[in-house]
Amino acid sequence: MLKSLPRVSKSTNFNSKILSKEQFVIIANLIDKKDDESAYIINIPYNFKLDYRLKCDAATGLIFFKQYKRNNNSPFVILFNFRDKNSKEHCIGGYFHNNGDKNGKHFTFRIGGMNIVNFVIDEIGVDFCGVRNSEGEVSLEIFRVKKATITNTLKSKDEVSLIHKDQ
Repeated sequence: MLKSLPRVSKSTNFNSKILSKEQFVIIANLIDKKDDESAYIINIPYNFKLDYRLKCDAATGLIFFKQYKRNNNSPFVILFNFRDKNSKEHCIGGYFHNNGDKNGKHFTFRIGGMNIVNFVIDEIGVDFCGVRNSEGEVSLEIFRVKKATITNTLKSKDEVSLIHKDQ
């Protein structure tokens, strides 16, 4: 049996001004609790579809997040990009999947360079307090998370030998 990486459609678009494709791959690994041995490398079984992108003050961004979370039972990722009082840039985010109940799966994370650091899985009562202390405008992006159709493009040894016998 030949092994290959899972494939997703080439149309997967990471339409973010805050995160890179590689950072979305890290989020997919966190969603599925992948370890180093089984981690996704390039292709992931999720589509991240941009639902909202806006620039606003911190209070408006947090109100928008709370309203969206309350009215949405499907999984989503939210990202906040902002500067603190010392003009240092910060990016924090979270994954939320309510499943219609209050004990849904979620985690928060902070972005540091190309890495996602300081993530907390299954933290209850996430409020993104760092955003409250921001100065000026906050950039906010929300992505709906959907399972992608995965296809394997390689054939097994048995399938390959049948093809050669038919020729």
